[in-house]
Amino acid sequence: MVVHQLPAGVFEQVVYYLGVPSPSVHRPALVGISARTPIGAGHGALSGWHPIDLLAHVLDAALKGCASEGIELSDIDRVILANATAVGALSTPRRSLAIAGHWSGQIEGLEIASGGASGHQALTHAGELVANRLADNVLVCAIDMASVVPPGAPLLRRDYGKPLTPASVRELTANGGHLPDGPYGDTLGFTREDVDARVAASLEAATAWPTTATPTTSSINDPERATPYQGPEFSVDEPLRRGTDGIHGLEPMFAADGLITAMSLAQPGDGAVAMLVSAAVGGYRLGESVSRSGSPSDPLTPMADAVSALAVDGTRLVATEPSAAHALALADRLGIDQAVVNNHGGAVARGRLFGAEALQGLHDAINSSELSAITMLSATGDGAALATHVHPS
Repeated sequence: MVVHQLPAGVFEQVVYYLGVPSPSVHRPALVGISARTPIGAGHGALSGWHPIDLLAHVLDAALKGCASEGIELSDIDRVILANATAVGALSTPRRSLAIAGHWSGQIEGLEIASGGASGHQALTHAGELVANRLADNVLVCAIDMASVVPPGAPLLRRDYGKPLTPASVRELTANGGHLPDGPYGDTLGFTREDVDARVAASLEAATAWPTTATPTTSSINDPERATPYQGPEFSVDEPLRRGTDGIHGLEPMFAADGLITAMSLAQPGDGAVAMLVSAAVGGYRLGESVSRSGSPSDPLTPMADAVSALAVDGTRLVATEPSAAHALALADRLGIDQAVVNNHGGAVARGRLFGAEALQGLHDAINSSELSAITMLSATGDGAALATHVHPS
């Protein structure tokens, strides 16, 4: 039998063009170039911007970072958009972006709408494309615009589709239903003093941490438009202006004896994030990802299980944070110092970009002067969680 040896690299090329991933051709997927807007408070400084304009703003900023590393627009293979609230003005933002002329419609891509884990899943998918040599450079971006489409807006209309049967309603009621994030925080067993102390610590950490946001000062729209959006000149996350005054005097939001207040609940915000996943450029490498699922009535257990399954120690934890009580409970279940969880301040201090929250946290972490391993952790809102290890390349 005659055995013909293929020239070096031919097998890898065949695998690449057939689109068949193979363990023998895996390579590192790197992150490092990223941009984000400041986080605007609900109905605040960014509320006049359309989500498409914010998206174009951060994509342009990310491309400037790419160009500095020799990566041009023509080198981008995919654009993956995380869109957690696919309703109203956010129904088809990637298509709207192309039609509006803000971005080239020739670049292949897709949208991912998976609730709070949208940005995280988009990043993971981009990492798989690069690692399996199906793409060399993928732009991942995410938006949230609470001033345009409030969180939970799809739930405000209860007359879509068939209603639940009376039996299903009784079962849901008997089992406590699905508590929203705020009221759920009241059930986690902490004291008001515990939660208020966490809020103060988060605000202190966020104030000390570099924001590294791209100021929204440019006018994105067509100059012939009668009223082009001109972003206000600010680069610090708007909710940080609240300070710590009055933390202890606030009334509970959900129950007379509750502990979640307007400051301990992460307030929805406006903003956008963009990040390059590349085979060649980036100081951090996307590592193993683990997903876990459980009961929708207990979102914290799958989050803790996903982190534990990664079996990595000594990392910063960038986690979705609906309230200060959630962050405390997560640290408690993992048996770690609470200061490790969102040591950049987290959504309680900075404001919550929902589906973009994980990318925003990762952006802040990789753009800090501290080079260390990071664990990203996101919850989808339906009893599932996703954890990814990110470490210096």
